Amino acid sequence: MAIDALKPVDNQQFVAQLAQFSALEINRQQSEKIDTLLQINASGQAIGLIGQQVEVRGAAGAGVGEVIAVSFATGEARLSVKTPSTTLVDVRLADVQLVQGEN
Repeated sequence: MAIDALKPVDNQQFVAQLAQFSALEINRQQSEKIDTLLQINASGQAIGLIGQQVEVRGAAGAGVGEVIAVSFATGEARLSVKTPSTTLVDVRLADVQLVQGEN
């Protein structure tokens, strides 16, 4: 049976569709809240690495250094890592392979 867009549906179908739309909106809101919580968690982890020796692996290769700053300009935590050769490396939190501890 085809649904005619010009004829109203019966009340039971209408209520069922409203419930589906409501459930979709609740799922969307929960997804946004989970994304926000994940960003907050990652931010806390990144800030907690300041002063720590870390081993990083990224597109530019691997290295060990001290996290001296964290930035959030792109919406993602980026770590400034000072290597023994005094080079500053800008890496993503996901590039940290090992946390060696405090100096």
